[in-house]
Amino acid sequence: MMRWVPINVGGVPLGYLTQRPFVLAGGPFAFWARLPSAVFSVASCWLLILLCRELKIPRTTTLFAAGIFMILPAQFRYATEARPYSEALSFALLSMVAIARWAHAPSLKIMFLLLIGTVAGLYTQPYTALAVCGAGIWVALLGFRRGEGWRAATPLATLSIAVLLFLPWYLFATEQWDASIQRSEYPKFHWTMGMCMDAFKGISGGSFLCTVVFLVLVIVGIRFSRLAIKGLLLSGAVGVVVGALAIDSWRDYFFASRQFLFAVPSLSMLAAIGFESAWRRNQLMGAAVASVFVIAAITNDVRMQLNAKEDWPAAARALAQVSRDGYCVQMPESQHGSVLLYSVFVPSLVSQTCGNLTAQSRVALVSNLATEARTRNSSEEELRRLGFALRKTITVGGTTIEMEER
Repeated sequence: MMRWVPINVGGVPLGYLTQRPFVLAGGPFAFWARLPSAVFSVASCWLLILLCRELKIPRTTTLFAAGIFMILPAQFRYATEARPYSEALSFALLSMVAIARWAHAPSLKIMFLLLIGTVAGLYTQPYTALAVCGAGIWVALLGFRRGEGWRAATPLATLSIAVLLFLPWYLFATEQWDASIQRSEYPKFHWTMGMCMDAFKGISGGSFLCTVVFLVLVIVGIRFSRLAIKGLLLSGAVGVVVGALAIDSWRDYFFASRQFLFAVPSLSMLAAIGFESAWRRNQLMGAAVASVFVIAAITNDVRMQLNAKEDWPAAARALAQVSRDGYCVQMPESQHGSVLLYSVFVPSLVSQTCGNLTAQSRVALVSNLATEARTRNSSEEELRRLGFALRKTITVGGTTIEMEER
C-alpha cells in the first residue's frame, strides 16, 4: 500500500492508514470506507466551534458558522466520500485553533499541538499547510509589529520544523509524483475561463448561485468583523487560494476545486458574521439571503448523493460473470493495474487477466469513467489487428465491458 500511495499525485499515507483498519474489519463496503470521513467531519465541526471561541466570536454567530460549515457542499461532499480530505480538514482546523490560542496565551503545549496538527495534515493532504501558513504569517506580523520577536517567530519556527518532518516523504514520493503528472492525460494547468469558473464555484463546492450568495455573506462579514478576526481568517483563506493556484502552475498540475477545501472553515466563519450583521440591520434582507444560500447548498448536497455514477462492486460482479463465460480480462495499456480495483470486490479477477493476447480467443476489454477515449481506441485497434470482433457490450456501474472474440 505504501508503494502505491505516491502513484496518486500528491499522495501521502496517513489517510490510507486511518482508513485501512476500518475496511479490514468491516470489508470493502461503502459504509466502512466512508466512516472515517464522517467521523472527522464531526470532529471538524467541533474544532470550528473551538476556533470561534478562541477568537471570541459570540455564541449565536458560532452556531451560524457551524451550520454553514456543515451544509456547505465542499465540506459535505468530503464528509460522505471515502477520501482523506475530511481528515485533513480536521488537522488543519486543529492547527488553526493552536495558532489562535498562541496569539493570546502562548505556551509550549500549544506549539506542540500546532506541530502535531501541521505534520498530521501534511501527511494526510499537503495543501493543509497553506491555510496554517497563512494564519501563522498573520500572527507573526502582528507579533513583530508589537515588538514581540520571540512570540512572533515561534509559530513560524514550528511550521518550519513541520515542513522538515515532511521532507522524508517528499523526497521519497516526488519523483513518482512527477512521473504520474507526465503520464496523466488530464489537462495541464492553464488559465482559461473554464478554469476560472471552476475555481469560483470551488469556493463553496456548489453551484454558481450558491457561491455568489456565500461570498456576499463573506464580504459583509469582512466589512463588520474585528481586525484580529478577519485578519487571521482571511490570511488562512487567501493562503489556500493563492497557494493552491501557484503550486498547480509550478508543477503543471490540473486545478481541482477540492484544493480550496481548506479555506472553507475560515470563509464559513466570516459568512456567519456577515449573516448576523445583515440580520441586525435588515431582518428581511438577511432572511432572504440566508434562505437562498440554504436552499442552494442543500440542493447541491442532495444532488451529489443521488447522482452517483459508479458502482464498483456491481461492475466487479458483472466482470466475474463474463470471466466465467470464458473471457479473459484486459484493461487499456496505461491502466494495466486497474484490474486490482475490481479484484478488491472479487479477488479471483486477478487470475483472469489476459496476458499474451495472441494466445486468447475471447477477451473482455474493460474501461470505466477514468479511461481516456484515446487509450480505449488504441486497445480496440490492437484487438482488430489480432482478428478480434466485438460481439457484445454491457455497461454496469460506470464500467463498460466489450466482449471480443476471434
